[in-house]
Amino acid sequence: MIQKLEINTPSHQNTNHMKRYQISSYHEIYEDSYEEGELDRVNSYEIDPHTIEADTPMEAIAIYYDSYLPRRFKPENVILDDKRANTIYDSSLEDGSGFKPSEDELAEWMEGRMKLYANNAKIYVYELVEVDLTSVIKSH
Repeated sequence: MIQKLEINTPSHQNTNHMKRYQISSYHEIYEDSYEEGELDRVNSYEIDPHTIEADTPMEAIAIYYDSYLPRRFKPENVILDDKRANTIYDSSLEDGSGFKPSEDELAEWMEGRMKLYANNAKIYVYELVEVDLTSVIKSH
C-alpha cells in the first residue's frame, strides 16, 4: 500500500547541524493522453546520486529538485513507498523538452492536438553518516 507523505519543511537553515544526504532518482517517461491517460513508455533514465547538505531530509529533497529536476518540490504531491521508507514517488506532466507545459500547451493537449508526457520519478534518499573504524582496524 502506498500512502501520502505529509511534511513540514523548516523555514531557516542552521549550518551547525547540517546533515549529509545522498539522493538519486529513476524516471520513466510515458506519452500521456488527456482522454486515455498514460500510453506507451517512450524513455527512461537515472540521475546519479548527489550528496546534499541540509537540516532535514525534506529540505535535502527540495534542494535536489531545484538542482536536478525541471520542477519545484511540492510535498503534497509525493507518495511515500510503504515498503521502503526512504523512497518517494512523484509524477509530473511535461512537454517534449522535459519542462512544465504552458497554459496554451495544456489547452492543446486537452483538445488532442499536442503530445505531453508523464514523468514518473522514484526518488531514493539516504542519510550519510560517518562511521568509526577504530575498533575494526585495530582488530585486524
